[in-house]
Amino acid sequence: MTLGGVCQVLLAVNLALCFVALTGCDSQTEPEKPLPKKVKSFDEIITEARCLSCHLPGNKVGAPAWKDVAKKYKKDKASTVEVHLTNKIVRGGSGVWGRVNMPPHPELSEPELKVMVRGILASDSVKTTGKSDAPAQKK
Repeated sequence: MTLGGVCQVLLAVNLALCFVALTGCDSQTEPEKPLPKKVKSFDEIITEARCLSCHLPGNKVGAPAWKDVAKKYKKDKASTVEVHLTNKIVRGGSGVWGRVNMPPHPELSEPELKVMVRGILASDSVKTTGKSDAPAQKK
C-alpha cells in the first residue's frame, strides 16, 4: 500500500469517528427514559375524581351502583366493555341509567382509567366497601 493509500484509509476512519461523535450514535449518549409514575389505587382515583358523590359500590343513590354496572356488562366481551366505560368516564353522559348526568373526566390518565374501569367491573364480586381488591364474601 502506498503512502497515499494509507492517508486515504486514515482520513476515512477519522471521518467515520467524527460522524459517530457528532450524530450521537454512541450508546452512552442515549437520553434516559423517565421512570413510570406510580399508578394510583382504585380508592385514590375514585376519591380524587369525586365519584363517590354520586356512585356507591353497593347501593344506587343518584347514579348506578358499581355492582349494577358490573352486572349489566358481565356477559359482554371484556375489551369492548372496557372501551365503552372508558369513553363514558372521559366524555361523561346520561340516559343509560336514568336522567342523572355524569360529568366528563378528561383529566384522568390512561393507567388511571384502566384501574377505575377494572375496579368497577370487579365490584360485583367484592365486599361493598369500594375497594376493588377486597376478597369476595363467602356465603
